[in-house]
Amino acid sequence: KLAAQEAEALAEAEEDEEEEDDDELAHVPDVRDGGVIKFNFTPRIFPTPMRESKATEEEDWIAKNRNHLRQNPQLKPQLDALDIEDSDPTWLKGKGDDFYRARDYRAAVNAYTTALEIDPLLYSVLSNRGACYLQLGELVRCLEDSDLLLTKLDEWAMGPDANPDDPKMKKLRVKALARRGTARCQQGSYELALEDYKRAVIASPAYDETLIGDLKRVDALFRCSDLKRQADASFGQGELSAAVGLYTEALEIEPTFVSAISNRAACHLALGGLEDAVKDCTNALALLEVDPSALSAGTHSQSVYEGEHMLAQDKEQRFLGNTHGANFGEKADEPTPKPLVPSGPVPPPGSAKRRTWVLKTIARRGAAKAKLGDLASAAEDYRVAAALDPTDENLQRGG
Repeated sequence: KLAAQEAEALAEAEEDEEEEDDDELAHVPDVRDGGVIKFNFTPRIFPTPMRESKATEEEDWIAKNRNHLRQNPQLKPQLDALDIEDSDPTWLKGKGDDFYRARDYRAAVNAYTTALEIDPLLYSVLSNRGACYLQLGELVRCLEDSDLLLTKLDEWAMGPDANPDDPKMKKLRVKALARRGTARCQQGSYELALEDYKRAVIASPAYDETLIGDLKRVDALFRCSDLKRQADASFGQGELSAAVGLYTEALEIEPTFVSAISNRAACHLALGGLEDAVKDCTNALALLEVDPSALSAGTHSQSVYEGEHMLAQDKEQRFLGNTHGANFGEKADEPTPKPLVPSGPVPPPGSAKRRTWVLKTIARRGAAKAKLGDLASAAEDYRVAAALDPTDENLQRGG
C-alpha cells in the first residue's frame, strides 16, 4: 500500500512539472529581427580624445582660428557639425568680448568677424572690432570699421522706424567718431581728428568731461603739429636757431611730442649745444620707452629692440597722450597716475620705422657725448646703434 502511494505522488509531481514547463514556454517572446544600431559621436577638430579639462582651451583655439579652419575642405564639415553656439552671432560676440577683456585682440577680431559674417547688422560688434584694430595699431582697418559703422548708423537713422533719441545708437555714434579721431591722431591727421572730436562732443547725449578733455587735447596736438611743420621747414632751409625756437614753442604746448624733441636735438647738435642735444635725445628715448643701458647688453638687432630689452609699457595704449587714463570718451574707474607716453605720430613698437627712430636718436646722442669728451658713454651708445643696424659700416666703426 505504501509503495502504491509513493508511485501516485511521483506521477502527480511529474504532471506538475510538465504544466510548469508549458507555462514557461507560453511566455517566451519571439526571436527579434536583426538590425544595425548607429552611434553618433561629437565631431572633433583635434585628433586627440576629448577631455573635459581641455574643453575650454580647445573652444578658445577654434574661435581664434575659425576663419582659417573653414578654408580647409576637410575640416569645414566638422565645423558645421559642431554645437549651435558656434554659428550663433550673439555667442560669438560674447567670445569676442571675453578675448577683448583678456587683451587678446587678434582672437577678438576673429570672433567679431565671424559674427559679422552671420549678421552684418550687429552694430556693436562692428564697433568693438574697430576698437580691437585700434589696440593692435592697425589704423587703416580701424578707420574702415569706423567709417562703415557711421554709414550704417546714417542708413538706420533714415529708416521709417528709427528713433532719433535712441541712447544706444547715440553712444555708438559717439564712440565711432572718437575712435576715428584717435586713429587719425595716430596718423598725424590732426585737423581731421579735431573735426571728429567736435562732432563727437555735439553728438554726445550728455556732458562728458572726459570727451571734452580729449577734444582739448586734440586741439593742442593740432597746434603743436602746425608749429612743428613750420620748424621742419626752417630746419630744412638751414635756419637752425629759428627752428629751435619753433620746436620749443611747440613743446611748450605738448611736452611729449617726441618727433619735435628729436628734431630739436638734431638742431642743438648742429649748433654746438651738445648738452642740450644729449638731454633732448635722452628724453626722446625715455618717451619711446627704451632703456639704452639694457640695450647695450644685446647682440642682435631683433632681440635688442624687442622683448626683454624694452621697458615695461602699459598695454592699454594711451593714444592721445599722458593726461587721461581712459580711452574713447570712457571714464576710468579710478584716477591712476600714468607714466609719460609719446604724443604725436609715433610708429608702433616693433616696426622698422620705430627702430629707425631709436637708432638715429641713440647715434645722435653718442655723437654729442663724444664731442663732450664722454667717450665711454658715447661708445656704449654707438654699440647699441651698431647692434640695431649691423649693416651700417659707419656705426660699426664707431661713428
